[in-house]
Amino acid sequence: MSQLRRDALTRFEAAQKLLPPPVLIFDERPGCCVLKPPAALDFDENYEETMAFLMAIRGRASVRGIKHPETGVRLRLFTDFAILKTIAPGAGLVLAAELDRRRLGTGLKPRSLDDEWDPEVRAYFHQAGLFDLLGIKPQHEGKAGDHATLHAVRFVRGRSVKGQIGSAVRDQLEALCGKKIGPRLTVYEAISEAIANTRHAYPRDVAIWPSKATGSWWSAGTWNSATNTVSLQIYDQGVGIPATLPRSEHWSNIIKLVGLADRLHPERRDDQLLAAALEVGRTSTGEKGRGKGLAEMAAWVDKLGNGFLRITSGKGSMTYRPGVSVSGTSRRAPFFGTLVEWEICLGG
Repeated sequence: MSQLRRDALTRFEAAQKLLPPPVLIFDERPGCCVLKPPAALDFDENYEETMAFLMAIRGRASVRGIKHPETGVRLRLFTDFAILKTIAPGAGLVLAAELDRRRLGTGLKPRSLDDEWDPEVRAYFHQAGLFDLLGIKPQHEGKAGDHATLHAVRFVRGRSVKGQIGSAVRDQLEALCGKKIGPRLTVYEAISEAIANTRHAYPRDVAIWPSKATGSWWSAGTWNSATNTVSLQIYDQGVGIPATLPRSEHWSNIIKLVGLADRLHPERRDDQLLAAALEVGRTSTGEKGRGKGLAEMAAWVDKLGNGFLRITSGKGSMTYRPGVSVSGTSRRAPFFGTLVEWEICLGG
């Protein structure tokens, strides 16, 4: 194992120790160790349990089986989604990406027992195309009920950051809700730049556990017909925005916006770094960078006067609302990668 990979493993194991232990059940299913998710998969409302579950999936991506603690018999890992009752779109995208990465890394095709799942969870994953992303056949047709209000566009995995992808994502969201979600050029530029920003996520001199970084990004989106809100989520499994900011040409300006006490502290608050990067992007001109892409999405929220932009990365998350209203949350355990979530109400 190279030093880079040893360092990545050390960081990963240190992060897991800051989270609750994952729920692993032995002797429930013959020949299996059962991994249980929390009932609510949601970074905003249930961050630590959600991360513990997702990191358990990632940590076992390169392990073919788990030993029974008493018998020593090697068991297959079975992830039981039957107790999952609610899932936030951002957490749903990260879950899909972790399962997708595991499939790509191991070459093993997962098997679904979706007949046992909650009907709303099953319907959401059918609409979002989880089974197609993973190349598996579901047991249940899983159509949304006549009174369902949450509708999803299909998960997309990509490596290209070319501009036409932003146009495709915009068109999918507009087809889902049946109306324009903003000026076409504005929407295109905001989404395209947000996707293009993922090219900064995978520096060659930093390894990511457990396998070689895919260089990929994943996207998803929803429309809630009851509230007339549209959302977009973009996720990468890279090193995180706070880790890449010191390499930015705007670093000197970013660090000036962080409070003096945090600026001098060896472990600066990541939510403040995220907010500072966004502010520099909003007020700077010239070459586009990671903060500039996020700033375009924030400007869209400001123009509409509703909704939010949320960035979760490192040990923090930052939420931007209309009127340059910024709030941050600091976390004990880091988020692996970067999740950008944007939501607006279409009105009318």
